[in-house]
Amino acid sequence: MKQRIITAIIGLMALGVFFVFYNTIIADIMIAIFASIAVLELLKAMKLTKYKLFSISTLIYSYCVIFSTIYFPKNVFLIVTLIYITFCFIYMLNKLETFPIEKMFYGVVVSLFIGIIFSIFVIIKYESNAQNALFYLLIGLGSAWWSDAGAYFTGTLCGKHKLCPHVSPKKTIEGLIGGIVVAILGNLAVAYTFIALCKNFAPFSYIINNGIKVDVLRIVLLTPFLSLMGVLGDLSASIIKRQTNIKDYGNLFPGHGGVMDRFDSVLFIMPYIYVIFNMFPFIH
Repeated sequence: MKQRIITAIIGLMALGVFFVFYNTIIADIMIAIFASIAVLELLKAMKLTKYKLFSISTLIYSYCVIFSTIYFPKNVFLIVTLIYITFCFIYMLNKLETFPIEKMFYGVVVSLFIGIIFSIFVIIKYESNAQNALFYLLIGLGSAWWSDAGAYFTGTLCGKHKLCPHVSPKKTIEGLIGGIVVAILGNLAVAYTFIALCKNFAPFSYIINNGIKVDVLRIVLLTPFLSLMGVLGDLSASIIKRQTNIKDYGNLFPGHGGVMDRFDSVLFIMPYIYVIFNMFPFIH
């Protein structure tokens, strides 16, 4: 427990540094590195790192996806993807006896999925501004992490009915409900705190609008859906761990696991954060 607390404190400090540099390329590089680490963890889980050339190309591609979707026209992303897939098929044909097609598709899907999802962390910044993007990022992370915390404590106190025992034996329906409630309250707290900071403190240079307004009803109505998407992401990642007989994806965060262990529930949330940003904005 002591190690988990120390790691959490260090993680929060690192997150604070990330927020300070969020409006710079430093944040984009940090996100690309985290995406590549997540891909590496998923490759290790399926024992694909022994195919060194394939693994290296997959990591490079997942890193490049971030920048090709942000800094270059869309056709660059398509060209990079085409080159990567072409290489994968050539590699598979050369290693046909030891490298089956399902492994190649797994690597391609993982690198594409992780790369695109992590790029959403900053795409909103370039389609709007860093202030709005930071708010939606906080809501995305909060929907996952508030929900996890609420589910853990509620499930520990009064959890009786198993949610998905074959995948995650500790998750309960009571925990799910508690997680949703805590996520709603947590997101509302984040929203009002963010508005107060913008209005009265403005700690970052990219806080440019101190008159933003929050749509409370939309947060209350849509946070439960985001929370459920977080649970879906968590369970999906747990399926891979169970099928590959691993406890954690990595040990980057001692006591907490790897990048995938910390961000698995966020991965299914961020695409819908992008939809909300475009169609049902939380702030104005």
